Amino acid sequence: MKKLLFSLLMLTAAPWTFSQSIEAVYATLINDMTSSQAFTAKAATCGPDTIGYTLAKATGLEALNINNATSADAVGQYFDAPQPITISGVSFYAWKPDATAGITMNVTVEVYAAALDSTPTGMALATTTSLVDTVFGAGTLTALRKHATFTTPITVSGSYVVVITNASATPLSMVFNSWAAADGGQEWLSSVSIAASWLRSYNVNVGGTTFDADCLFEPHTTYSMAANFIPSDQCMTTGPTISFTNTSSPVLNNRMYNQAAYLASTDLSYTWDYGDGSGTEVLENPIHAFPTNVGPYSVLLRDTLFGWTSTCAADTTIVLGASLTPAYTAVPSGSTVTFTDGSTSSVSVASWFWDFGDGNTSTQQNPIHSYASVGTYTVCLTATNNCGFTDSTCQSVTVTSCTGPISAYTFIDAGLAVSFTDASTSTAPPATYLWDFGDGNTSSLQNPIHTYSADGTYTVCLLLVDQCDADTICQTVTVSSCVVPTAGFTIGGSEPTYTFTNTSTTTGIATYLWDFGDGNSSTLSDPSHTYTSNGTFTVVLTVTDSCGTNSFTQTVTNSAVGIDELQLSSAIIFPNPSNDQVTFSSENGMDLVELIDGSGRLVASISVNGNVETTLDMRSYAEGNYSVRITFSSGSTDLMRISVVR
Repeated sequence: MKKLLFSLLMLTAAPWTFSQSIEAVYATLINDMTSSQAFTAKAATCGPDTIGYTLAKATGLEALNINNATSADAVGQYFDAPQPITISGVSFYAWKPDATAGITMNVTVEVYAAALDSTPTGMALATTTSLVDTVFGAGTLTALRKHATFTTPITVSGSYVVVITNASATPLSMVFNSWAAADGGQEWLSSVSIAASWLRSYNVNVGGTTFDADCLFEPHTTYSMAANFIPSDQCMTTGPTISFTNTSSPVLNNRMYNQAAYLASTDLSYTWDYGDGSGTEVLENPIHAFPTNVGPYSVLLRDTLFGWTSTCAADTTIVLGASLTPAYTAVPSGSTVTFTDGSTSSVSVASWFWDFGDGNTSTQQNPIHSYASVGTYTVCLTATNNCGFTDSTCQSVTVTSCTGPISAYTFIDAGLAVSFTDASTSTAPPATYLWDFGDGNTSSLQNPIHTYSADGTYTVCLLLVDQCDADTICQTVTVSSCVVPTAGFTIGGSEPTYTFTNTSTTTGIATYLWDFGDGNSSTLSDPSHTYTSNGTFTVVLTVTDSCGTNSFTQTVTNSAVGIDELQLSSAIIFPNPSNDQVTFSSENGMDLVELIDGSGRLVASISVNGNVETTLDMRSYAEGNYSVRITFSSGSTDLMRISVVR
């Protein structure tokens, strides 16, 4: 834009009514902004663009005082949304005219939906704050330009209003295009909030002059753009003259987003290449006479949106006239052939007619046909498009009674060694096999075993060939020198005491965790365990080494607890039952007395140290039956039962 110098008109001081007047600011403002468009070709999404519509309308620049004490406390500027528009922020021009309460101030920047009268309505769709300082910069717009960015961009589908609010008595000077020169163009797109009421600009005056001006607000926007058009007769059956109706994105025709529309030169945004050597034409909805109506003609429309800071374009092509090329592929499998249409046309193909060469036909687009006998057949496809044009193509297709093989295999790896098992099907043996193990080695065995020399992932392919055909399948196989351990154990001993012998296979140092199924565990390699209650218990051994973890499970059944109690005469418990002190006595001397509850949990342990008698206070234990395990000085063990009553 041309660099201009504008001086604010000195407005004659006059009484004004708070409900309809706002204060002017006497300052000299300079438009030193220059156009800096960035071109983006064939973009599905246009932008980001900073909308310069209100500045482009300016023949002069003026300023207003915004505060909540003596003027309007908020100003709004209406913008169109001819299609979904994404707004990420706003630029505006302002300064703090004095240093009262500091050299900076925060203002609120918001976006609202527009009411029918172009004023804001409802709740704010986006809100943020922007810092305004006292820098005046000789009144140049580049020095006064401020930016506000929304944390989350919003997308609007209808017209919207950008609002800036100063909710304090501290003055905020904001730049507008000239109301004295009526730069608002009587569009009445701006509005002000006075005494909590929004007023259209024609209801507001500045020192007695109608506020016919725009706020210099510049939304930061992005939007999609697509080029589209409809020809009057795509088949050209009525003649060579065709009219084109442009159905491109509506943003192209909007004065606020497209400078060509702003300059009433929207045709500049639409460039046509008719594909007949006539050159290009710039027009929104052209009528073009082609040399003939035979075609085909590839008509290209390129849309160009001349944004305020960025320009982007979109293309589309439609073919006119009689363009039809029938084509197909045929894939035999034994006596059955799969036909796939590959025809191309300027308009959609409407119908297909297949002649399979054996007296049979089909009108499907992609038929499958089974021949009654082997041989070579001439197969013809006749295609017809929506313009009524017809063409044919023929090929020779050979069929046999064979059905080709289907390759398949499974594999099991054990470290670096992998066992491969053929799972292929073949109806015409004998079959031959060729394995490629992916490491430079091969095999012709049906079920080979291959050992790799290094860890890694390999692509293994099996090629199967029989008398009919050949087929290949490839899979990835990952091998590692690390072998996950295999847990295992055997069970010995007799109830209630069992011995567990570890039979696991591991790599290097391993750890063992035994779960005996009664709440007890062990980390020994080969433990033994005595059960204190009857039942069937699940014993789990979990083995862990540097290559992984594995578990093995078996069950043991214990029924011996309580059976021999009457035979145990080497120790005496009295009184039994009891609700107080209990005495344990043995002439042979005792080393350890253990009390076990009904769930198998050890609840008390007394070291007797070879004495023949010891006591235990039962008052703190719940009522019920308990097992007593006594370890004698000789090393033998007895199990007895005691009851606690209340």
